[in-house]
Amino acid sequence: MNKIYSIKKPGRLLHVVLDTNEPFENRLDLCDVAQWLQISVLKPPVGKKVNPHFHQPRAQHPPGGPGITQECWIVLRGEIKIRLFDLDQTPLHEQALAPGHLLVTFYGGHALECDSADALMIECKNGPYLGRDYTSFETA
Repeated sequence: MNKIYSIKKPGRLLHVVLDTNEPFENRLDLCDVAQWLQISVLKPPVGKKVNPHFHQPRAQHPPGGPGITQECWIVLRGEIKIRLFDLDQTPLHEQALAPGHLLVTFYGGHALECDSADALMIECKNGPYLGRDYTSFETA
């Protein structure tokens, strides 16, 4: 990963360049938790599950913003199974995301499961990251 900083304002991160073919562990966060854009590259291991959950409203988001964490998953390699839920936790949709597929979640619940040994995905969220802001729930 190549982080490019300002010459005019030393210490100000301006850009990040990443070659996803370079080795890294299961998760690589590309930015500081204070940034308004949170980007991570994930290599979920086979069997990795993110249980169904909803993001909770947060007053700390910028004025005029959505007031809730919204996210996007982009699959680069492998397959990621997703489950999507309505506002009352009712199941709405299931499918496998293959390379080139992406999911954008504005509201509602979501879950994922990885069954591919070579899976690679990018996760984008609005920030700043202020700690866990979701509530998990059980499905039938």
